[in-house]
Amino acid sequence: MWKWIKRLIGLTFLLVIVLAVFLIPAKVSTQEQFKNVTVNTSLVDLAQEGFSTADVTASGLQTELQLNSPQLRQVIKSMAGEMTDETLLNTAVAMNGEYINVQVPIELGPVETMVSMDFSASVTDQQLTLNLERARLGHLPIPRSLVASKIAEKVNQEGTGATMIGNQIQLTMPTSGYRIYSAKVEKGNMVLQIIVPISY
Repeated sequence: MWKWIKRLIGLTFLLVIVLAVFLIPAKVSTQEQFKNVTVNTSLVDLAQEGFSTADVTASGLQTELQLNSPQLRQVIKSMAGEMTDETLLNTAVAMNGEYINVQVPIELGPVETMVSMDFSASVTDQQLTLNLERARLGHLPIPRSLVASKIAEKVNQEGTGATMIGNQIQLTMPTSGYRIYSAKVEKGNMVLQIIVPISY
């Protein structure tokens, strides 16, 4: 009996060490946190700059914008307005390959770690859809449904301007005389196709 108790204690200790190895190194990138973002530009500003090289088409003036990670953080922060939620301020956002990576710091007892989520992006009728592709606690993969239910609690609150259905966050994009008809993330940049309708 004592032998089984020692084995159980040893196995528990080993499990704690393995979890610590996977969780402890996972720290949110401080320079990518919203609390360290200074808003110098907005999506409207970037769109206006892009129209200096726009093409004239039957639909109107058409241009392509490429946002890097710092620009994306500024656009999100300018759209969100004043951020007071501590969790949101400590959240980091960056683009990685074909995904938007969102890192949210959390504490599990004495362990400080994070939930890291990868989203793909698309736009239909000025509606931005972020699809949760995968999630990790530290470096451990976790079910998307578990993370999606927690995100939905925050996103579906009044005043966020967003809704979450299943694994998708949907957000209506601001308009200022232009229409975003395509969005995707590729090679670490968000590529937006924008049209300004021309009326005769």
